[in-house]
Amino acid sequence: MYVSPILKDQAGLVHGYSDVGDGNMDLRFGHHETVLESRRAFLGKLGLSLEDCAQQRGMEDKIHVVTHSDLGAGMTTLGTSIEANAFITNQKGVGLFLCIADCLPVIIYDPAKRVVALLHAARESTKRHLATKVVEHLTTEFECEPRDLLVAFGPAVRAESYVFDEGIYKLVGKDWEPYLHEVSPGKIQVDYVAYNYDQLLAAGVPADHIHDPGIDTGSDPNYFSHVQSVKTGRPEARIAAAVALR
Repeated sequence: MYVSPILKDQAGLVHGYSDVGDGNMDLRFGHHETVLESRRAFLGKLGLSLEDCAQQRGMEDKIHVVTHSDLGAGMTTLGTSIEANAFITNQKGVGLFLCIADCLPVIIYDPAKRVVALLHAARESTKRHLATKVVEHLTTEFECEPRDLLVAFGPAVRAESYVFDEGIYKLVGKDWEPYLHEVSPGKIQVDYVAYNYDQLLAAGVPADHIHDPGIDTGSDPNYFSHVQSVKTGRPEARIAAAVALR
């Protein structure tokens, strides 16, 4: 399990990103009971249970404020996750849970207001400026100050492993140009991690409040990855991110 150094010493906050040693976290792959056992063990390291958490299911730039009434959603039964790409809560004991293939999991925490967010920064949600919208939501709905926010990036596919042909230009807008790097004729690296970083800076989060571990799920065997599965035939499986106020 990976724990971000920017959050690990924050009192009243638990978080972690699973790795291969924690097992597959996605109910879509493998044996159902085995996944539940892996989830229980991973969450147990954080002092959480399945019943303490809610799982999100990617829905572009939708933001959902999670309360105790949401707990259990998606945690034991496939197809019951909450449709959102970002969770926010200010309630103690409410665990936010996200499965990850290669997309960037981002935890945003305000230690002053005691509010935490977990967002799924995929290519589409990055295109829709989800990170910016989450900061704006924290500011308007929870009276957070961007300068107070602490941001922890998790393991994600890096540009070196995220390579497309020229068709990528049709999938993204002109604002992506600084994050598209042609490395050989017809081969373009996509650096959406850097794009999310810059969105957070533009939203007012200080650079020294953002920590990126630089872990590349596309090449690191310690993490499950769709990119690795495509390249090597490794069975599909997913890691997870989880966070909760205590």
